[in-house]
Amino acid sequence: MTVPNRLQERSQVLGVLAAKWIDATNGVGSAVAVTGAAGMGKTAVVKAFRDSVGAGTVLFGACDDLHVRRPLGPFRDAGLPGDFDEIVAELRRSGPTLLIIEDVHWADEATLDLLAYVVRRIEDAPVLVVVTTRGSGLGGLPVRRVSVDGLSVNAVAELAVGSHWDAAALHELTGGNPFFVTEMLDAAPHSALPATVVDAVRASIRGLDCIDALERLSVLTSVVEFDVAECLLGGSLDVVAPAEEAGILDVRDGGLVFRYDIVRRAIEANLSGLRRRVLHRDVVGAFLSSHAHRDLPRLVRHAIAANDAETLRRFAAAAARQSDGAQAVEFFEVALLNGDDVLDDYAQALSANQRYAEAVDTAHEAVLRHIEAGDPVAVIESEIRLSRHYYQHGYTADALSVARDAAAHGDAASLANLGALLALVGDPDAATVLGRALELANQANRSDLIALCLIHNGEVHAGLDLARKHGHSEQIADGQLRLAELLYAKSDLDGLEGLLVAGSASQAGELDGYRAQLRIRRGDLSDATQLRVRARLGHDVADELVSAFEDAVGRGARAAMALAGAALAEYAWLADRVDLAELVREHSGRDAAWGEALRYCARAGIEATTDVQPWAAGICGDWRTAATEWERIGDPYERALELAESGDDQLSRRALLALDELGAVAAAAALRRKLRGAGVRSIPRGPRRATRSHPAGLTSRQADVLELLAEGYTNAEIAKRLFLSVRTVDHHVSSILGKLGVGTRREAREFAMTFAA
Repeated sequence: MTVPNRLQERSQVLGVLAAKWIDATNGVGSAVAVTGAAGMGKTAVVKAFRDSVGAGTVLFGACDDLHVRRPLGPFRDAGLPGDFDEIVAELRRSGPTLLIIEDVHWADEATLDLLAYVVRRIEDAPVLVVVTTRGSGLGGLPVRRVSVDGLSVNAVAELAVGSHWDAAALHELTGGNPFFVTEMLDAAPHSALPATVVDAVRASIRGLDCIDALERLSVLTSVVEFDVAECLLGGSLDVVAPAEEAGILDVRDGGLVFRYDIVRRAIEANLSGLRRRVLHRDVVGAFLSSHAHRDLPRLVRHAIAANDAETLRRFAAAAARQSDGAQAVEFFEVALLNGDDVLDDYAQALSANQRYAEAVDTAHEAVLRHIEAGDPVAVIESEIRLSRHYYQHGYTADALSVARDAAAHGDAASLANLGALLALVGDPDAATVLGRALELANQANRSDLIALCLIHNGEVHAGLDLARKHGHSEQIADGQLRLAELLYAKSDLDGLEGLLVAGSASQAGELDGYRAQLRIRRGDLSDATQLRVRARLGHDVADELVSAFEDAVGRGARAAMALAGAALAEYAWLADRVDLAELVREHSGRDAAWGEALRYCARAGIEATTDVQPWAAGICGDWRTAATEWERIGDPYERALELAESGDDQLSRRALLALDELGAVAAAAALRRKLRGAGVRSIPRGPRRATRSHPAGLTSRQADVLELLAEGYTNAEIAKRLFLSVRTVDHHVSSILGKLGVGTRREAREFAMTFAA
């Protein structure tokens, strides 16, 4: 027999069923219970197994969720006689027989009795009984239990390729429940819970006598401590025992938690606005009467939902300082409404959320207030913050002016701040200022300032390690960004990927730029919002790239200039715009960050040199070393471009095929022109005409991937069949979904079937 392996992470269950069926065909009968919560895919697994069974008789019956259960309903569905002994005799007579009974948790007593009777009398018969259940109703039946569990994060990621979902977030929401995962993937981005999910949750809790208790717990988004739960539920947790038995709640980490957060959300979504507010008010009271009040962000979150002004007055500012991201901004705004003096902190929160213009205005207001109050120390501290916000907003001259005013006092903090800004713009005085600041910081034992000085004075790793050791979040974020710049400049893509995975949430926005660059360097051209991607796809983006480069030059930000310069220089080469390459060369520097831009200037015909490898090898004509290094680094585009420099017809054809595979239209066209000009014959023609006429504009390879995707193959299986890497298939699937304008693999399959028809 052949068991299909298209179901995600179900091979173990299918293997058990297959082995038991082989036993049955040899006259050794048995029973298997496939267990799992609703939506786990028990039916899908059993159906896949049933479809794989060759010779033999397959009988099917199901129990129904009815107030009045059908006596012996599943056996009647299977067409078996009513007498117990006759049923056993019929099963024995039929040769190898597979009897499937679904949803035994809804079985009536007569069905359970008959099932037990049959199972105990088939040990020497060619019979396999397979039942599905949510875990109840089996009693002491002699059955082999196999559990269908939630999908792993990796499996969810496979399903979510090309969707708007972050795989980890989707897994956390759904617990890996395949039904919930599929429904959320099919829902529109940022929409309310699908009605199918809400209805399924309603059905799962219908009949429980603790619905009120579940509603009370549903407004808490994390583990509910036992003392809080007892306060909310009238002093006893016994009331929710049925929910735990039904798999709705779990006991975990010293409290209660919904097994699937999506179930909690569905229950909460059914609450009226007034009841939701009352329940949040009850939670505030429970928190204040328990140890949970120490978790101020949680307390204030519920106080906002309950419109509890007194609690907000007491705790909003402190909660904001314990928060980050948009929550910190929200809490500081609440604190300001209550008259708290939190302008400096509010400006910092705005900046962390990349709301730089508002951060500048708020920080400036803070400086003025401290001047009015006659507090010189507070003025200096606010000026330091204001200078940083000016720089982040692109006003470099203003940033340096304010920083110099603050540094006139000669203290460690203001000098460290000025030195960092000077380093960012490449000012040669930076080292001197940072050296003096480091001396003062050591004298004052200020580990935060020591870390800042190290980070900006060429010792990024040491500074970042020190910041992490002492928990200095601002310096950690700063160090991570500087390290990202360094790793990118060195083309250490693996190191950069590791940093981005571990990057702090507070720096996520600024690190996103390097995430985009990393995807491009890995050969992923699916994000058409990126100017560099559009350039490689053959679009005219000259004006946008020039604007981005001039903006970076105006700011004096070295790292931003180098990135924008590389993108503009590449476009200059692709579009044969030597003037644009000259613009980049005019503003280029000698540090490592400029290696990429200078390599493209050289490709565009402008004299350029660099010591940064592998760019330097390419400029010097050592294409073999450069190509080998790019293969090791994991940059397929650069490797192809260096192979194209080899002068070898076979290697040039290989480079052309690689560029076609990546979808790098502009570079592929340039290479074809070059080969034709050199008189090379048998030049690969690129995507077939039939592919170019594909209704979604898919390449030949993408069309092949879509065909296999429509047949239900996973990315790993597609990679194996097409002799590609899984990463390449991931990129193809993302591009396919983007070109089709769909968000899920299911929608892509539907498109493929419609097109095929």
